[in-house]
Amino acid sequence: MGMVVGGSIDTRISENTFIIVDIRYVITFMDIVDDTYSIYFPPGTLWTLEPDLTGNSLKFMIGFGIEI
Repeated sequence: MGMVVGGSIDTRISENTFIIVDIRYVITFMDIVDDTYSIYFPPGTLWTLEPDLTGNSLKFMIGFGIEI
């Protein structure tokens, strides 16, 4: 579960072309996987992995558009 905050700016270069700049920040509030799981390899050895699948990220996008 999470939230996205962001915005974009469109700038005209000429009558029919424009550039788009988009920035978004993704915030994650809780884990996707709550349980730990085990891998039994090699036999007799217990490896426990605790995945942390949450993460915050900052995303950028630059685009070019042509109106038809």
